[in-house]
Amino acid sequence: MQPELRAHLESAAEHSGRSMNAEIVARLEQTFAPQKTSSVPERRKLELVAEYASWCDRHSRDVLKSF
Repeated sequence: MQPELRAHLESAAEHSGRSMNAEIVARLEQTFAPQKTSSVPERRKLELVAEYASWCDRHSRDVLKSF
């Protein structure tokens, strides 16, 4: 193992309160864990964000008018 990589792992292990071996195992498990995917298509996500931004814009004016 390269000394620089070992130093990074030692630091990460210390920070997480794990042994070097446990840190390596945790990182390997994370690598092979199934990736969580969204069932909402990206295009729909963008549409929802735009709708929300529009809603916030309309309602922020109403809130400002009440002051």
